[in-house]
Amino acid sequence: MTEEVLAQEPTTGLGEQLATAREQHAVSVDEMAHKLKLTAKQISAIECDDYSQLGPVTFVKGHIRSYCREFNLNEAQLMSQFRHQREETEKRMQSFSRRTEREAKDNRLMLFSYAIIALILGSSLFIWWQNREPAPTEAETSKTVVETPSQENSTVPVVTERKAANQINLAETSQLSNDEPQQTSSQEPETTLAEQPEVTKPAVAEKKKNTKKNVSTIVMTFKDDSWVEIFDADGERVAFGVKKKGYVMTLDGKAPFNVVLGKHYIVDVEFNDELVDMSHFPTNRLAKFSLPLSE
Repeated sequence: MTEEVLAQEPTTGLGEQLATAREQHAVSVDEMAHKLKLTAKQISAIECDDYSQLGPVTFVKGHIRSYCREFNLNEAQLMSQFRHQREETEKRMQSFSRRTEREAKDNRLMLFSYAIIALILGSSLFIWWQNREPAPTEAETSKTVVETPSQENSTVPVVTERKAANQINLAETSQLSNDEPQQTSSQEPETTLAEQPEVTKPAVAEKKKNTKKNVSTIVMTFKDDSWVEIFDADGERVAFGVKKKGYVMTLDGKAPFNVVLGKHYIVDVEFNDELVDMSHFPTNRLAKFSLPLSE
């Protein structure tokens, strides 16, 4: 395909040209489907430049040639545009794949960096907590013991009596422990349980209730492969990429959401358990809208 042929190609899409030719000859989608031995859904896919449901490229070229013969279109020009359009689509898909791989690699590197930072902060906090109340050294303990006799003489007998009383109490406690070991162990848990305060969590429940009020939910059911991109109210991208047929995507976040859908007519969208009507969007272009839909 030369540069001269590319320069003469129309700016409108190939599918749009085929649909315009069909409408000018007053041929309905069902009639065209009957002539080409296809379904009405496949005819709509051809006119939307969606060739994923039409089999190999050879079949697609045959359908385009059938359009040209039926409506007297320039077959050479349309086939050149089809090849150019297919090459551009493959380039975009390759670029999208490389960008997705690069973003995944960046995300893994970021998570690893966060883990290292958290480990360093946790280690620093643990070391600080251990050193915050240093234990008394042997020098301080010996100093206390040595300074005790230097006090007034009146305090010495008191200390001696207290020491003797402590020794007697210790002996009695040891004897009671040997005589009734089961009774002592059974009483301690009762005292501990009695002293435990009743735990209530009204503040936590109230906080969860208030948090749920500000959260909106989007549920998308993909009836076929489609590209999607969603940003929340804070401008953060919460969904991106090609979703496969049968995939159900659920998002919770802060509304309003900015949504871009590649094939909105094959996606069922629910916002806060209510089905969103997207029938007014054109089928041959990307659907760009906000949720909730503006009046």
